[in-house]
Amino acid sequence: MHALRYGDGNLLNEARYQYDSLGRRTHKQVEIDGVLTTTQFLWQGLRMLQETCGGRQQLYIYEPDSYAPLARVDRTEGGNPSLYYFHTDQIGTPLEVMSAQGDLVWQARYKAWGEVERFEVQSIEQHLRFQGQYFDAETGLHYNTFRYYDPGVGRFTTQDPIGLLGGDNLYQYAVNPTGWVDPWGLTCDSTGKFNWKSVKQFGHTFSEHGAGPKNTQRLLDRARGTGNHQGQWLNNDQASQIIGNMKISEPTKIKIPAGLGQVITPNGDIIAARAAIVVPKPGGIRTAYPILE
Repeated sequence: MHALRYGDGNLLNEARYQYDSLGRRTHKQVEIDGVLTTTQFLWQGLRMLQETCGGRQQLYIYEPDSYAPLARVDRTEGGNPSLYYFHTDQIGTPLEVMSAQGDLVWQARYKAWGEVERFEVQSIEQHLRFQGQYFDAETGLHYNTFRYYDPGVGRFTTQDPIGLLGGDNLYQYAVNPTGWVDPWGLTCDSTGKFNWKSVKQFGHTFSEHGAGPKNTQRLLDRARGTGNHQGQWLNNDQASQIIGNMKISEPTKIKIPAGLGQVITPNGDIIAARAAIVVPKPGGIRTAYPILE
């Protein structure tokens, strides 16, 4: 979604969104009652690290290898930073926010699929919802990295970009919102994380085609020696989340987000990949690697 206009017929409000080459939202401009507000977003991989609106900055700290928030540091121009701590539920959804002095400054009660039922305390603004989701007040939707999520109905607003390989319900968020998360809007998992180091689950996907300079050099040597293109993942964790839930019985070509993979050619060129081949085996994946479309 790049732009939205809404209103009651007498006054037209407008929201505009900008994204980078990886599909991450970097800017949000919202005009309400003639007042324009711009929010900028800074990312660390696929985790939103900071948002800036006017002279106010909010820096987020997350649990290791997770999208569940731990703390937030607020800073205004010329002011001292303020530290806040998150209290989350079993799947990492913020329930309460405490100040460094121990005061409760934000508390919410949710409906089953992530919509806020009511605010018990709202001394500060707090936009994080399910892991990887950011609440947009102008639409009521949650920005979920690669898709938008409607918490009122518990569904995404657009189809799964992987198509039917993601299941027969192309708009489904998760089978159970009390135990599953989908930080990117691409695939859900009961723990929110796959172990890409598992040879049983992923075969030689990451030992042969995983991220890192050693693999890059080895794949370059292989490409020169065989005369064939060699695919390499640039982020093992993100790649494992995408391919880990796939239910396929034969080698399958899929689309992948920009920046997730590359292809090394026999002459030494390195080309960004937007597709990959996934080869299954009984109970898991035999191998998977980026390719040129």
